[in-house]
Amino acid sequence: MKTEKEIQSFIISRKIQGLKAVVSYYKDARLPEHKEIHGYSQAEALNRAEEKLESFLIDVRNYQEHKRFELLEISKQEKANYIRSYAIDQRQKADDFRDNHYIKFASLRRCIKAIQQLKGMYPELGIYSNHWLSLHKRISLN
Repeated sequence: MKTEKEIQSFIISRKIQGLKAVVSYYKDARLPEHKEIHGYSQAEALNRAEEKLESFLIDVRNYQEHKRFELLEISKQEKANYIRSYAIDQRQKADDFRDNHYIKFASLRRCIKAIQQLKGMYPELGIYSNHWLSLHKRISLN
């Protein structure tokens, strides 16, 4: 399914961006009392962050080789957050391309598919209103 692949690549790119941001933070931050508060130094935190990034990049290479998304170490909660971010991005894209009906409706379709995937992961979301799941916009989820 094309949307599923798009969501997977979105999740991977966002996770890599997040890990790179953590590495960048520890490289540039000035945290003098970091060891006293956390029990490890800023250099150790940087090493851990770099190891996590490298480990995830290796997992991505394995994913690309075997085409199995389960090989990536992404928790269910992380995946749900990334899927919701994807849905929000698609909804925003639909708003941005209001005059181009093809882009608008394709983006809305992707948004709805992402939300349905979320509801599949967490059936309890079905008890909440479609208003929340549709990102406070008037779109049908059925």
